[in-house]
Amino acid sequence: MSNKEDYQGEKMNPELAHGPIEQRGCTDIFFFLIFVAAVFATFIIAFVGFGKGNPQLLAVPYDPNGLLIN
Repeated sequence: MSNKEDYQGEKMNPELAHGPIEQRGCTDIFFFLIFVAAVFATFIIAFVGFGKGNPQLLAVPYDPNGLLIN
């Protein structure tokens, strides 16, 4: 059984000894496109909601019977 003081850590990958790996590729393009589509959809939903809806209903309180309080 070894002591905690004897622990030397994990062996380092020799490819990482001199910094990041030289030959890297962009692997997250698909998820970036999904993210951009989600942001675009959020703005579309917001614009349609404000255009066709009544944003004042979000700021006006309701009483227990569901009627607007002015």
